[in-house]
Amino acid sequence: MTPAVAPTLLARKTRCVGVIQCERHGRQSLAFVSPGVQSAVNARANVSRDHIAAIRYGVFDDDYPPGRAWVEPSVARGIGDRVVAFEELANLELDAVCGECLELWLKANRIEALTPEERRFVRIRTQLSDLLRPRLEPALQAIADSVFARLREPTAFGFQTSRECPFRAHVRRGLRRVLIELRDRPDSLVATAESSLFSTPPPRAIDIGLDYDTLRPSEAPKLVTWAEQVEAWLRRGLVAFDSADR
Repeated sequence: MTPAVAPTLLARKTRCVGVIQCERHGRQSLAFVSPGVQSAVNARANVSRDHIAAIRYGVFDDDYPPGRAWVEPSVARGIGDRVVAFEELANLELDAVCGECLELWLKANRIEALTPEERRFVRIRTQLSDLLRPRLEPALQAIADSVFARLREPTAFGFQTSRECPFRAHVRRGLRRVLIELRDRPDSLVATAESSLFSTPPPRAIDIGLDYDTLRPSEAPKLVTWAEQVEAWLRRGLVAFDSADR
């Protein structure tokens, strides 16, 4: 639907996030499209795959999957499969639509936005975020609020991913950091935790088996147990740091 207010770009935890107010879906992430595609999305018009093209772009070098700007093939001519920088995308004078509206429109026209490899990554990333973030975020937030608040350097805290790492949580200030990662191998994930703040060692790294894009049934409980151990380690480290600081 046509936005009720103009789209804006916001900074959220060191990442650039575009938001738009949609008459149908409310406040949503925005998607970049050509004026012709914007009209088609808003009209829910039918379109064939050969009448639109996707320009892949990244706001940051490690963005994965890269974003897609949907345009007419003539607009994308000369760009091909390369991933363009966000600054180059801005020179194309594109419009914005609600990301949810665009996704529904693409599905209605049976147009797949992602490659099979990207779909695999997104599925794994979603499973890991659902399992790990609720367990780890409160402890990491407590460390950011308590430990790093006493230090003078700027603090970075967030959940960011890259092509090789479908889950990464970190709190960082200067050379001090707490880092939790799950790195992707062809048939497994390697889960690790580390900290330059705490003297106690973290839980051991573990391998989590995959069936292509899905955690094996026996592996999800194993990962949850490891995450609980990491959370306990973080909280013990926080208590020890607070005691030593008094």
